Amino acid sequence: MIESRQIRAARALLNWSQNDLAEASGIAVSSIKNVENDITVARRDTLADIQNALEKGGVEFTSDGGIKPHRPDVHILTGKDGFRKFFDEVYAEIQNGGTIYISGVNETWVAEALGDYVPFHRNRMVAIKDKISVQCLIPEGNYDFIASDYCEYRWIQKEYYEATHFYVFNAKVAIITFLSESDHGDIHIVVLDIPKLSEFYKKLFQKLWGDSKKPLPKKT
Repeated sequence: MIESRQIRAARALLNWSQNDLAEASGIAVSSIKNVENDITVARRDTLADIQNALEKGGVEFTSDGGIKPHRPDVHILTGKDGFRKFFDEVYAEIQNGGTIYISGVNETWVAEALGDYVPFHRNRMVAIKDKISVQCLIPEGNYDFIASDYCEYRWIQKEYYEATHFYVFNAKVAIITFLSESDHGDIHIVVLDIPKLSEFYKKLFQKLWGDSKKPLPKKT
């Protein structure tokens, strides 16, 4: 998680006051002061809210404990190899904590495209499930809960399912297209590292999630 000195430096980079950060993060000014001055040990969710607010503001936290201005990035991955690289990118992004929202991705197609990579990815996700939140919208009547060990599933009406194929993972969003129903390796993934766009898709997902319903027990 981020450190107090990174929070101070990030505010300086953005020219934010502690009040600005409090407004953006939803954390009380007094709590931010205590965290920045190392008076209290912040809870993980408090630090996550502060980090999320600063990242949306345009700061990137580096692995060596520093910060830098965030530079928007767009890249495209294709085919089965690209699909595996995409899941590696998702894992790298959220392995220390975070959220994933998935809408409109056919779980059966995912499994067929990933092949023997499925158990590898599932095992590493299960290992961090206490640090992450994963929600997935699938079409009503579908029972392919492939990631049920770490993911919560909800049903949406099929017309919404067809229209929304995206992943949101922390500050990134990916638009995923299976170009052929007969060839599940014919995949195009556009990954956008643009926090404001990610925030829009989060709100869209949350609206869809609010209109969804829990899957009914499967009849035997």
